Amino acid sequence: SAQTAEPDLDLAAIRARANAGASDADALSAHARARAEALAREARTSSDEAELHARSYAREAAASAKPDPAITFDFDRMVADAGTMTSEGMGEAPRFIAFASLSMPPAALRAMIVPVTPIEQNCTIIWCTKTKKAAVIDPGGDLPKIKAALAEVKAEIARRAGHWNPLDGIRAEDAAKVSAALTSLDRDEWAREWSRFGAQYEAEADALEKSGGPDAACRALYEQAFHYFRVARYPCAGSPGQQQAYRDSLRVFRKAARYFDPPLEIIEVPFGNHKLTAYLQVPPGVPRPAVVMHWGGVDGWKEDRQRVNARFIKAGMAAFAIDMPGTGESPVRFTDADATRTFSALIDYLHTRKDIDASRLGVWGGSFGGYWAAKLAHVEAARLKGAVFHGSNVHFGFQENWLRPALTEKASAAIFGPIGLFQARSKAMGVATLDEFLQIAPSLSLMQQGLLDQPSAPLLCVNGKLDDQAPIEDIYLLMEHGTPKEARIYPKGGHMGRGGGVRDEEIADMITAWLKLRLAQ
Repeated sequence: SAQTAEPDLDLAAIRARANAGASDADALSAHARARAEALAREARTSSDEAELHARSYAREAAASAKPDPAITFDFDRMVADAGTMTSEGMGEAPRFIAFASLSMPPAALRAMIVPVTPIEQNCTIIWCTKTKKAAVIDPGGDLPKIKAALAEVKAEIARRAGHWNPLDGIRAEDAAKVSAALTSLDRDEWAREWSRFGAQYEAEADALEKSGGPDAACRALYEQAFHYFRVARYPCAGSPGQQQAYRDSLRVFRKAARYFDPPLEIIEVPFGNHKLTAYLQVPPGVPRPAVVMHWGGVDGWKEDRQRVNARFIKAGMAAFAIDMPGTGESPVRFTDADATRTFSALIDYLHTRKDIDASRLGVWGGSFGGYWAAKLAHVEAARLKGAVFHGSNVHFGFQENWLRPALTEKASAAIFGPIGLFQARSKAMGVATLDEFLQIAPSLSLMQQGLLDQPSAPLLCVNGKLDDQAPIEDIYLLMEHGTPKEARIYPKGGHMGRGGGVRDEEIADMITAWLKLRLAQ
C-alpha cells in the first residue's frame, strides 16, 4: 500500500491540513452567503426607489403634458420632461424610463440604421411618419450628408423617370407623386409608395382583360405595373415591404408574359433540394437557333431582361434569361460553394432541348454578374462559343483598397449611392457588415483561384474607363493572361460604359453583334 511504500509520509499532518482547509471553505461559504443576502437587500431597496421615481415621473408627466391628437409622439416634450426629473433630484439609483402611447399607430414610429464616417459607424435615424419629425442618433459628423440624402434621391427620381435605369419604365408624373410622398429612405416606405402605382395599373389591366380588351393593351398595362413593383423592390428585396414588392413583380410579370410574342417559357431545373428558374424565348422560323444565356447584376434580375431578349430574338438567337447566384429566385448565394454549378446545371438543361442548338452557346453577364461570365469562359470553355464580361470584377475589384471606397463613397450609378450598392451586394453574398464583405471578397479573385492563365472561350471585355464600381484594371488583367481576349473600353464612360455621350442601346447592339458573330462560327 501507499502507507508502507512511503514510510516518510506524515499522514497526521495531511489530515490536519485537510481539516484546516475544510474550515477555510466553510468560512468562505458563510461569507458568500452573507454577501449574497446583502446584495439582495440592496436590489430590493433599488427596486423600491425605482418604483417611487417612476410614480413621481408619471405624476409630473400627467400634470404637465397636453396631448394633441394631431401629434403621435413629441420628442421635444420627452426631452423637457427628462430635464425636469433630473433637476428634482431623483437619487443615485439606476434610472429606466419607458414611454408608450396606446394611440400610436403601429407604423407611426420608424427607425433605420445607416453607416456613417469613414469607419462605418452605426447611426440610427428615428422618425414619426405622422408628424414628419425625426431624431438622428450618433451621426458622427455626417449629419449634413444624412439630411441631404433624401433630397439627392428625389433629384435622381426626377432625372431618371422615363429615361434611365431603374426608372426607365416609370411615368414622370407618377414619379413626381412618389417623390412628394417620400419622407425618408426607409426601404418599406419606398416599396409602399411605388407599389401603390403598381397595384393601380395591375387593377386596370385585370379589368381590361376581363372585359376582353385588346391583347396589346393588356400587355402594356401589366408591363407598366411590373415596372413600378420592380422599382419598389429595388435595389434588392432587403426589407419585408420590398420582399412583398418582389413577389408582386413576379406575379404581374407572368401575367404580362402570357401576351409575349414569341411565347415566354418558364423553365424549372432541379438543383439538389431546390430548383433553378429561368425564362426561354425561341425566335420563330429559325431552325435550331443559337442561344444566349444572360443575367444582370445585384439589382437587375431575369424579369428585367426583356429588352435584351428582344435584341437576341431580332438577331435570330434564342434568349435564356436567368438569375445569377444571390439574386431573384436563385436558391444559392453568390459566395456559396456550389454557385458555379448552377450555371453548369442550366447549360446541361439547354443541351436537352431539340429546338435550339446548345452547341452554339454564348453567355453575357452584366455589372457585378459579369464576374460569372469571365469565370464560365474558363471553367466551361469547352461548351461556350463566346462570353461577355460587362462592367465587372475579376481580381482588383475584390480587394479592400478598391472595395472600401466603392462601397462607402462612390457608386455614382446607383440611385441610393454607396449605401444601396452595399445593401444589394451584401445581400447577394450573404454577409451583414462591411468587414465581413471585405474579408470574403478576395476569395472570389480568378487570379487567386488560378484560372486566369488557363484556356478560355472567346471573351469580350466591356466597360467604361471611369467606372467607380468595377476597376478598368480588371479588363487589362484579363488581357494580360491566358487566351487572347477582345475588349471595348469607353474612355469617357462610367459603369458598364454608360454616359460619356454613348447611349446604352449602342453598347447593347455592339455586344449583340459580337455574340451573333461568335455563335455563327
